[in-house]
Amino acid sequence: MGCICAKKGSNVIHPIGVVSPPPLPIVAAELHAGKNLEDFTVVWLDANIDTSIDCQDTKNHLRQIVNYLKTFIDSSTCINYISSVHNEKIFLIISGSFSEAVLPVIHYKSQIKFIYVFCQNKPKYEQWIKQYSKVRGVFDDKIDLFAQLKADEKLCSKEGTIPALVLSPNVKEQSITDLNKDNITFIWLQALIEVLIRLPLSESAKKDLIMECRQQYSGNVNEQRNIDDFEKNYSAHEAIWWYTRDCFLYRLMNKALRTQDINIIFKFRFFIKDLYQQLGGCSVGYSG
Repeated sequence: MGCICAKKGSNVIHPIGVVSPPPLPIVAAELHAGKNLEDFTVVWLDANIDTSIDCQDTKNHLRQIVNYLKTFIDSSTCINYISSVHNEKIFLIISGSFSEAVLPVIHYKSQIKFIYVFCQNKPKYEQWIKQYSKVRGVFDDKIDLFAQLKADEKLCSKEGTIPALVLSPNVKEQSITDLNKDNITFIWLQALIEVLIRLPLSESAKKDLIMECRQQYSGNVNEQRNIDDFEKNYSAHEAIWWYTRDCFLYRLMNKALRTQDINIIFKFRFFIKDLYQQLGGCSVGYSG
């Protein structure tokens, strides 16, 4: 049972809302059926999800850490979903009651990055920490769960990133002595970017990107604010600043480049052009 916690320093179980962070606005916390445009997914398996308002608040807070959230109340459906994921890493939150049967099945799946056991009886399930290397902890307090998940997301976001070097005009000539997969991807991305920066840009280019971002982050209060800021205040000379900011822009663009998702990369075309120009002083300009 995930939507509870024990008050620290006490053996009494309290509703998790007693010690929870300030509640976020009640919004649609779980995404539509669209695909995940980020690198990470939170999967939450608990038979008691959606049985209280506090569960909704927990989902809202989880989405401020990792936007794409999938919840399940039965193990077979959850395991099938995990097996279907190919381009993302999964942070799995699992109730204690499911953990004994499910952990042996999913622990060694490549899709699973880390596992968090969220339960009422912490001592009962702490054995999993030693038995399963991907278990990051057993939690009876959602504040502690949020803190661990946030730290892990920050750590993992540094892995598998596409370096800004690929967007720089100063690396057009590469000495390729070993055409391995990484080199081929690098060449492919450079060729695509060369095409994109030469495409004429319509006034709708920025609107197309913003529309895609708003759809992906529907119900995510923090990222909607970031999108508002980008829409109102973005300027071409701040492209590098926006790319290095910890928000939707970097996450979506990095995933699109890594997975070679041409449809999403194309929607970033005006931003890629600005970034390319700022990184290398390219003569190809963009006004708008």
